[in-house]
Amino acid sequence: IADPGLAVRRMKAAAKPGGLVVVLDYNLAANEWEPDPPASFRDFYQAFLDWREANHWDNKMADHLPGLFQAVGLLDIESHIQDEIAERGASHFEQHAKLWTWVIENIGERIVQAGFLAEARLQKARQRYEPWTETELTKQTLRMRTVVGRVVGSVP
Repeated sequence: IADPGLAVRRMKAAAKPGGLVVVLDYNLAANEWEPDPPASFRDFYQAFLDWREANHWDNKMADHLPGLFQAVGLLDIESHIQDEIAERGASHFEQHAKLWTWVIENIGERIVQAGFLAEARLQKARQRYEPWTETELTKQTLRMRTVVGRVVGSVP
């Protein structure tokens, strides 16, 4: 969302007095992998973050939501950690780890076309990331927060 403040204002306007506005979002700049991913994926991921920033998409949105909620006048604001953690051996580990394969395959060309990554570096990330998830990745932590705020007024 290019203008998250506007989106939060519209959610507040759509809620009844006393109702809640609830948003779940990522802090993409704080995601972690154990052990560190291959350099080619780190290059891709940094290009991904840079591309998002150039499009005015906040890579730390989860951390900025409480301030946005406060700025539009929501009350009783709470932020809850909702990190999505996938550890080898757990159900759905493979599905979670392959999220970034999907991003490389489906967004990578746009990042290359926008000049944030060379095609050769994208291909290297494609070649190295998935085998690394199958053999070395032990834990992936996607940083997420759920932020809740109450609309002023009593419930009718």
